[in-house]
Amino acid sequence: MAERESAGEPCGLAFVTPPVRLMRQHAEHGRSALRALARVLAEIDLLAVDADVRRQGVGSALLEETEGWLGNQGCRVVMAKIARGEYGVMRWYRQRGYLVAAQGEPFRVWLPGLELCCNDGDDGYQLALKGLGVSLRRARHGSDTFVTVESGQRSTSRSALAER
Repeated sequence: MAERESAGEPCGLAFVTPPVRLMRQHAEHGRSALRALARVLAEIDLLAVDADVRRQGVGSALLEETEGWLGNQGCRVVMAKIARGEYGVMRWYRQRGYLVAAQGEPFRVWLPGLELCCNDGDDGYQLALKGLGVSLRRARHGSDTFVTVESGQRSTSRSALAER
């Protein structure tokens, strides 16, 4: 939570959750796989700043603090959902190092013995993704594109999260 300097009142909030929808989609893999997923992938469900303090760096500071906390907890990928057509919000996340996936573009995560795929759920949102200690990139497989995770030292994306 961010506070106003003058009065110590709240002026911003970040609410982070495990990737619940993704975990439900892959429940058949068992609890240990879902616990591993919840450790390495987090979803920013809400990041809000009061209108009277916007454009003063509060949101950026709040996002940076949230990412730092998540990284200290072992998280490797942060995911945020952006309403389709919110180009200013998309630009804001891009300027902070997020890769904004195209509508319906899947995101693949590899854990030991487990490959998971997530997309925006066709629910009016697009995914914005940022690696914490790992790199994200777009890859092409046939006519499909997808966002994948890879470490800076490895050429295969499968090993990036498996070692963490």
